[in-house]
Amino acid sequence: MAESAGLIATLDLVISVDTSIAHLAGAMGAAVWVALPRLADWRWMDEREDSPWYPTARLFRQKSSGDWRAPVERMREELQSIVVARARKHGDKPVAGWSSAASACGWAGSREDAVYVTGCGAGIGPG
Repeated sequence: MAESAGLIATLDLVISVDTSIAHLAGAMGAAVWVALPRLADWRWMDEREDSPWYPTARLFRQKSSGDWRAPVERMREELQSIVVARARKHGDKPVAGWSSAASACGWAGSREDAVYVTGCGAGIGPG
């Protein structure tokens, strides 16, 4: 967990399902987006997009059981907005097809403002 906490501390955003990584990021006060099933664990409460335990967490829930398209699409759209805004702030052009690269678990954008997707979640970092 210490190694995971060290990695989380270097990221601007962690994207995860309901795992120990999501709880660790939330407990650390790191920005975390959590993908939740329609019938999530009681700790996430119902029909909320936030968590009283983790103020830096955003919750993305399934609309219907088994359908991950809606929450994943919402996260993709919001993540794309963040990447585009960051690129504009730094005077860069967003890389065309960045979401394809990210979904293939690779880098997208410049190395300094990259989106990196790992097996346990995703992070925007450094910076």
